Amino acid sequence: MNSNRIFSNNLNQYSPRLDYFLKTLGISRPEDREDLVQDILAKAVRSQESYHGGFAFSTWLYTIARRTAVDFLRKKQPVPVSYEDDYPSAFLKPEECLLREEERLFIRDFLSSLKSEQRQIAYLRYFENFPLKKIALVLGLPEGTVKYHLFEIKRQLKEAWKLYETS
Repeated sequence: MNSNRIFSNNLNQYSPRLDYFLKTLGISRPEDREDLVQDILAKAVRSQESYHGGFAFSTWLYTIARRTAVDFLRKKQPVPVSYEDDYPSAFLKPEECLLREEERLFIRDFLSSLKSEQRQIAYLRYFENFPLKKIALVLGLPEGTVKYHLFEIKRQLKEAWKLYETS
């Protein structure tokens, strides 16, 4: 098996994660995300020589994904982001399902209320577990700016949660 095929096979494991990342960037149509994921993977294969291992592979790949998404969004009108859960919980009691659904809707609404850059930072930090340095590298931001945005996201979430609990 040649190195291109091995590289391509390793890339395929990132498809679902890239799809969700694109969703956080405001690309809500599944068909658009599917096309973009294929485009991102093709770009990665074509430019695999540019990856030298000086930083994490996922950082390099998410940088390609972000740039591809930005190009796409420049050409299109933004559409509302949907954070619908594609996987129903089959092992929970009905009341637990209802509570989880309410919390999921709260989180979805909260994330949708964030600015695009904050949504990207939240996704990379809390869904992909990226460290601050890696987020800064992927988004092309100073590390201090990423820290500030994370602080603001947490503050806004606390405020929103207090309002949610009292309503």
